[in-house]
Amino acid sequence: MLDKINAVYESVKRVVPSVKEVYLPFSGRHAMIAYVSIAQHVPGEAKRAGLAAINSEAALRMAVVVDEDIDVYDEEQVMWAIATRTTPDLDVAIIPRVVGSPLNPTAYDETRLKRGKMISKIVIDATKPVELPFPTRVTPPKDQWDSMKLEDYIR
Repeated sequence: MLDKINAVYESVKRVVPSVKEVYLPFSGRHAMIAYVSIAQHVPGEAKRAGLAAINSEAALRMAVVVDEDIDVYDEEQVMWAIATRTTPDLDVAIIPRVVGSPLNPTAYDETRLKRGKMISKIVIDATKPVELPFPTRVTPPKDQWDSMKLEDYIR
């Protein structure tokens, strides 16, 4: 698994030197999904990082790119970033007809009528806009959060 993570990391680093972390989560069987964190400096950098990631490994089908304040090892944080920082029509790119793993059950041929070696891949930009205002993430300290009781606030 470390070889694959390093391959993705190096591929992304060639085009986005500010890459911070790369993780291939168990939910993608450590091969089909990559979470990538970057320190984004210019608009479009996240999509470029995602494209580099999905092109680094044939089996990799999805790359989610997040800001460096998101822990890529925590799937809950990655999903939160997708839910709060992604505008689907702008930030989700689907790339059809890419060479992938023929072991993938959804792989197709050029006609899309038979099995083959081609798949579709997806890049999700779950980063904050670089040049636009965006709300600051507020997270209470864990001990404070754990000490709160819902019934104290709802009557």
